Order: sequence, then structure tokens, then C-alpha cells
Amino acid sequence: MLATRSVARQTPRVTSRVRARHSFRASAAMSSSAREKDLQTLWADAYDAWLDVPGEPRPSVVYARPAVPDPRVDASDDPARETAGTAFPAIVTTSRSFALTGFNPMGTKTAMAKNKMANEALREDLASLERPKPRAVWASFGFAHDWREDGFVVAFHETDVAEARAAIVELAVKYDQGAVYEYAPAPDDATRLTRKTVPAAMSAGVEADATLERCGKPELALANREVEDDAYDAS
Repeated sequence: MLATRSVARQTPRVTSRVRARHSFRASAAMSSSAREKDLQTLWADAYDAWLDVPGEPRPSVVYARPAVPDPRVDASDDPARETAGTAFPAIVTTSRSFALTGFNPMGTKTAMAKNKMANEALREDLASLERPKPRAVWASFGFAHDWREDGFVVAFHETDVAEARAAIVELAVKYDQGAVYEYAPAPDDATRLTRKTVPAAMSAGVEADATLERCGKPELALANREVEDDAYDAS
């Protein structure tokens, strides 16, 4: 699903009004290192959207993005900043969570029919997880201005984190996914999460950390809860 930068604890490149734009152009013609670098940048800067998170009103979408690194920046006119400073749902701040998808194996753009079939199979695999057993699973998508992949977030007890990570990475490899996201609560701050890109079928070159904050719905077409299949094709 994912990737990021090879520099640990990197600072996301986010400004108050404009996020860096990255085109989804991974293809078989690219070298593996070039593909990983391209996807690393895309995934490191992406927004998260979580659907109907347990404990939140239904229907609802929790949006998150890499936090603006400089608090002196005036971002008051940025619609995506509406809920900055709002706590993440309790299920997230009291768990270790992971996001993965069946979309676009190895970062290669794939027909929507195949993507949907892969996600349905993945949903069934997640429902059958027992060692360890998830606390909760909910639908999600990662997106940018010209990229979106639908998938799932899976929350586990912190005491199961090592076993949970291994199980999720194993599933990601099964679906030829480059990496997964891992979300860890920030100590004593429910308004922040650490999002780590964990390699699966790609190398450690995709690793990166980002600090996430909640945000309002970005003014991007792919931020809508539901989008037509041709919107994915146009990205």
C-alpha cells in the first residue's frame, strides 16, 4: 500500500495552504528504486480518511494529515485545519493500528474491478484474524490531489503489537503491497499520532515517520466519502 522516506522521523513537507503535489505515475517501466522513491514521497505526504470509526457518530469521516511543522504559520484560512487540535477517536489513542489495502499491487495502477475484488478478499482475511484478534476494523482510504486507495484500518491491543505487525505485513505481502501504515498514539497528547510506513513487499527504503493531526475535509475531489470509479481512473 504505502511507503515513505528513508530518513527517520522526517518532517512532512506541508505548508499552511498548499500541500506538495505528487502524481501517481508508478509503472513497470520504472526501476524498483525509482518506483519506491516515487511512492515513498506520495505516501509520506498523503491524507488519511477513516469511515465510521467505532465511538464516532455514524455516518462520519475522520480526516488526518501530516501536521504543519511550524506552529507560527498562520493556517487559519485553510479549510483542512478546521479540526486541528481535536483529539483522535479513543479506539485509536488506546490501540496500535495499521492501515492496508488490496489496491494497486506494488504501486502499479490496476483496473478498479481487480482492486475491488482484492479489497473484498482482504476484508474476509481481516475478519478471520485470530492471532492476534483485532479490537476493531473499519474502512478507510488514503488520498492526495491525484491519488486514492481504499482499504482498512485494523486496531489491536498495544500488548499484541509485535504479533499484530507481523500478521498485517504478512497479509500485505499476500496482496503484493509495498508497505502498510502503522499508527502509534503520542504520549500524553490525544491530538497527535505517529504514522510510520512499514515495508512489506518493498524494501526498507520506503520507511518514514510522520506526525498526524486531525483536519477538516480537504478541498479535494478524492476526499469525498464516495467517488465514482472514473474518478480513480482520472487520478
